[in-house]
Amino acid sequence: MSHLAPVIPRRNGQSAQEWIVEGRMAEACRLLVGTDLSVEEVSRRAGYGDPTYFLRFFKRAHGATPAGELGEL
Repeated sequence: MSHLAPVIPRRNGQSAQEWIVEGRMAEACRLLVGTDLSVEEVSRRAGYGDPTYFLRFFKRAHGATPAGELGEL
């Protein structure tokens, strides 16, 4: 990740890692709402190899698990 930091400009004070996570979460939300994919498949397509790791990041970003968020997205 450190080699990307100089290449990706900071936007609104975000680091390169925060910017990437934001993009992954946006893609995950799009897939959760717009497809019938399992959470495991959504996590893989959003760039997370481990669904448990994805769930942790999703909950941190949205305050709920994907099942809890689906009604609100």
